[in-house]
Amino acid sequence: VGAIGGPGTVVPVSVAIPTGYTYDMRIWVDWNNDLDFGDAGEVVATGVADGTNPWVTSFTVPVSQAAGSFRMRIGGIDSGTITPCYAGSYGAFADFTVSVCVPPTDNGTVVVDDCTEQEFVVDVTVDLAGAASATVQYSVNGVAQTPVAYTAGMDLGPFAAHLVVDVTVVTNQGCSVDLGNFYSACNIELDCSALSLSYTYCYDANDTK
Repeated sequence: VGAIGGPGTVVPVSVAIPTGYTYDMRIWVDWNNDLDFGDAGEVVATGVADGTNPWVTSFTVPVSQAAGSFRMRIGGIDSGTITPCYAGSYGAFADFTVSVCVPPTDNGTVVVDDCTEQEFVVDVTVDLAGAASATVQYSVNGVAQTPVAYTAGMDLGPFAAHLVVDVTVVTNQGCSVDLGNFYSACNIELDCSALSLSYTYCYDANDTK
């Protein structure tokens, strides 16, 4: 399976058992690597597979989970009591290794203004916490843009001085850091010969503005 993200990540799982029989399903993760699945919180998903359609479920990586590699076991039986070490008939089990990553951290991301040109760039700098690569996901005034590959100290932009840019960096391991929103500190210069800028304000009930 490999990387599943960081603490708090919701991990989707789909298991196909096309036998035509109903199966009692479980997923375990040995979060503390003590070679068993008997500790609190190590049964991460339960349910029933109908033997025709995939069993679709999910589990959440504990918010306090340390980074590392952990054993995950997925199993199902159509008769009896399911346990992680079930040795009876009419059951199927498979083990996988899952990796929990460390979220990247902001390492001094800043706005660099060019007030003469009435624009700015976002100088993106993060600590990838050991990840091999990352992608910068961003939006401009709430509109999602095409993600770009992260390089240390990269300049994202330029953007017109009146825009607001939201930036998130996601590593190849699935961990992310929301860097927040960025905007220019320049005074916006009005050009009366240019096309006008339009803004929309949505009034709430009893709004007096």
